[in-house]
Amino acid sequence: GVDGNQQHQPFYDYSLIRFVGTQGAASRFLRPAFERKVADLLTDEQRERLKQAKQDRAAAIHQRFLSFLVMLIDREVFLTSEQYPVVVDSLNGVVGTLTNSLYSFSPQTYYLTFSSLSNAVARIPKKVFNDAQKAVLDDLHANTNGGQYLTFMTNDGTANWYTTLRQHLQAQRTRFAHASEVRVAHMSAELQLNDAAARHLSLAASGAATEELFRWKRTAEQELQQWEQQLPQMGGGNFGFSINIPQMSTLEDNNIWTSAVSAISNADRPGDIGEARKERILTGYKNCVLGNLDQELWLTPDQAAKMDTLLQQTLASHHPDSQEASFNNYMQYIRELCLLAIPLYRIEEAQLAEILDESQLEAWKQMKGEFRKNQDYINLPIRSGGEFMFQIP
Repeated sequence: GVDGNQQHQPFYDYSLIRFVGTQGAASRFLRPAFERKVADLLTDEQRERLKQAKQDRAAAIHQRFLSFLVMLIDREVFLTSEQYPVVVDSLNGVVGTLTNSLYSFSPQTYYLTFSSLSNAVARIPKKVFNDAQKAVLDDLHANTNGGQYLTFMTNDGTANWYTTLRQHLQAQRTRFAHASEVRVAHMSAELQLNDAAARHLSLAASGAATEELFRWKRTAEQELQQWEQQLPQMGGGNFGFSINIPQMSTLEDNNIWTSAVSAISNADRPGDIGEARKERILTGYKNCVLGNLDQELWLTPDQAAKMDTLLQQTLASHHPDSQEASFNNYMQYIRELCLLAIPLYRIEEAQLAEILDESQLEAWKQMKGEFRKNQDYINLPIRSGGEFMFQIP
């Protein structure tokens, strides 16, 4: 029968990600009674081969999702090349066998059910991380960024809006200071910088953080002024609106920071280090997508290897972090669905036909059918009648 709580779910039981979740319809095919019925049809040798194949598949999916979770950590704390394998092993020891990628530093359960990545990281020995990284992780664990948005209510009064903004700006200064320190520590360790070069980089990081926060504050104040001007036409009543918090990624593109990086000793190596890190991030995204596709399509090892190569190429050309992607505001709610939309719409059917069998191709089309294409936008309908609308890179 259908769970009585189904009517409260934003997606149907057979929807992407939800279908293959621990409570999804696909779980019915993994229950002991069903497996016993299948086993009764097989010889002893076939049963053993099936058992081994399932174990191998589960291990491969686990490793893909583990790679993605480490990438999420890496994005925040800038792991060194020495730290990276240590964090992989450490996290592997605390998360158990992963059957999904739904972990986040700001977990919520409105649409997809995310677990806390901070809680998992907290179980990794502290000695694995340096002081700068510990400060960033403490910020994330305390959720000092308050999520992705800063919310204002009209009943609070316009004067209080600006007071709230100033108070929030102070929290962001601390957050950006820690983010700057972690980037300096990363470059210092990877390039083995001397004290003078490290100080030069630290000053540049501080300057970049100050400049980016000033830009964000100016933009936020302009948005508040626009809302203030519109209030007389709103007809009264209390309602809320939100402003995006400043993004740490702006630090890497800041001219003060990039100029300092290019000026330090061994100036040819920072680019190599940056490219290696970008490749790790791309691979993490690819492993997330491949793991979720494997959950839906039941790829053979040979198919998974071919799909791995195809996804790496596709995501390199259509990177999830691209400026052309407009789903960043939705990533905390439907991250995996946003990521799946990229291959579903960017990989040609002729390419798939070389990898998937007929039933898998049909399943691919059904997955794609969960979304709607509207000119340059992808629409993802939800059960209540609303929808998410975003662009993919």
